[in-house]
Amino acid sequence: MLEEMYIQPRSFINGENVTKRSKFIVAIYIRVSGKDQAKKGKVSLAIQERDLVKFANTQHWKIFSIYKDVLTGYLDYENREAGKRLLEDAREGKFNLVLLWDSDRNGRDPEALAAKLFRHYMREIGVQVVSLDQPLILKDPEEYKYDPYDEGQIFMETIHDLQSATTVSKFRRRSMESKQERVKDGKMINTPPYGYKLEAVLDDKGQPVLKNGRAIRRRVVNEEEKFIVVRIYNEYVFEGKSMNEIRDCLNAEGIPARKGGHWERAMVFIMEPFFTIGIIEEKLP
Repeated sequence: MLEEMYIQPRSFINGENVTKRSKFIVAIYIRVSGKDQAKKGKVSLAIQERDLVKFANTQHWKIFSIYKDVLTGYLDYENREAGKRLLEDAREGKFNLVLLWDSDRNGRDPEALAAKLFRHYMREIGVQVVSLDQPLILKDPEEYKYDPYDEGQIFMETIHDLQSATTVSKFRRRSMESKQERVKDGKMINTPPYGYKLEAVLDDKGQPVLKNGRAIRRRVVNEEEKFIVVRIYNEYVFEGKSMNEIRDCLNAEGIPARKGGHWERAMVFIMEPFFTIGIIEEKLP
């Protein structure tokens, strides 16, 4: 697949057809926050991959691999499935350049820590990071290993990271304001957490109770999911497993997450103590 996508440019020297070569071996990293981000009108994985492969080809760079993640930008690379593989391959020297569609694909947490940590680590091992929205003059790969710190470049990266972090902070604030308004109107602020589901409230005749023409619903325990919640609680509290270990076990056993996909570390973390304990008390004598 990758070989078909990467087309080595051809040129002629003294009438002889030869292949242009570059010193850069690139790792393409693409990410979206969730399945909803891949819908029409969003910057999907396919769009990012298409643009990055095209750009790499025009630069005559050899593509080593394409790494794809569908998860929140809050997580650092060690806790990303594809991101972790990228780090491992970088340590083994399999590429010397990381190519991103946008600098915020590195991470999008309120303090821009995920992006800063990733770039710092890449500098330490001599791998340059570039994105389509943040062009820069690349150094020779061998020279970069001995002199990876450019004050001007680091300054510009910091500005980009702060812009992404500011966007996240604004979104969180506006989201909270929206939730507060929904609460004032007597509406639920989000979908039930894993282990719960919504059920219509019925009157004495078994008919749905309506308010303003809409059925009133309440949260009840989801019998199919509550055993997974209990398992996560037991493994974390009593067996001492980390959130990453629990996530990996759930995925290895083929246990689907709420929307049918793979479990992520953030999903395990969301199992709040008071919510988990509520189900534990119902299950145990």
